[in-house]
Amino acid sequence: MYLKDGLLVLDKPPQMTSYDVIRRVKKLVQPKKVGHTGTLDPLATGLLILCLNRATLLSNYLMAGEKEYLAAMRLGLTTDTQDITGRVIRECPVSALDPAQVDDIFRAHVGAIQQTPPAYSAVKLQGRPVYKMARRGIEVILPARTVNIHELEILEISGPEIKFRVRCGSGTYVRTLASDIGDKLGPGGCLTELRRTETAGFRLDQALTLPELEQVVARDELDSVIVAMNQTLPGLPAFDVDSSTAGKIIQGRTPDWEKFQHPVRFGDQIKVTCNDQLIAMFEAERGEGDGISFRCLRVIGA
Repeated sequence: MYLKDGLLVLDKPPQMTSYDVIRRVKKLVQPKKVGHTGTLDPLATGLLILCLNRATLLSNYLMAGEKEYLAAMRLGLTTDTQDITGRVIRECPVSALDPAQVDDIFRAHVGAIQQTPPAYSAVKLQGRPVYKMARRGIEVILPARTVNIHELEILEISGPEIKFRVRCGSGTYVRTLASDIGDKLGPGGCLTELRRTETAGFRLDQALTLPELEQVVARDELDSVIVAMNQTLPGLPAFDVDSSTAGKIIQGRTPDWEKFQHPVRFGDQIKVTCNDQLIAMFEAERGEGDGISFRCLRVIGA
């Protein structure tokens, strides 16, 4: 069965790891290659975008985009994984919360903040995922790093439970955010729910559940739900070129950027397309004087 290159936009169920979902998809659709655009913990549900075949070339660009989550945390409970699935380290009573204090602490976590990745995470240390070390009882202390919290909105406060919405940049751990907020409030806290609602420009209402995917495959309609490569990264400007120019780009040359009409800033990424095919990824960078030049990030090919 020929399977075209592109993305599968899925709604990950609870109690499955991202790799469980990948194994299920491999068995179901049998792609030559499959990769993810950011894992989700077993506790988490929501958007999981899988790259099929040549679309794996785009995984780094897809992972770099903003993400949105709906989450819930419980104060007074601290665990070794920073979520409700972990081993309880500390429990303490929670007095009535002052909404103004909670709001102030949430506001203090908006913007560029320092965050220390949790020991139970896929971050690698000396080439090894640190969660494997943590499971063996090896103490792991990772350096803090800067992450970006674009929006942080309190949705509901009910006793020791706080529900919130967060929009954040790549590399942010929402369970660490919940733990840090719990520490600032005093009694500590851990994440109890997490649902990814947006990533890489895709929304949750575009996603298929695994049972829905199984039905699509049974009807032999898989191609109808695969997002073509030229439709990935919907937030990026596209520069459509003719076949002759596309061939030159594949051979290592650059297009005539004077024909590109979109305004760009330094650091912006641009998709180059031809006949509804994604050809290459470029980035705008500083050129001579105050001008802009364009650097090829990756050639995808026709």
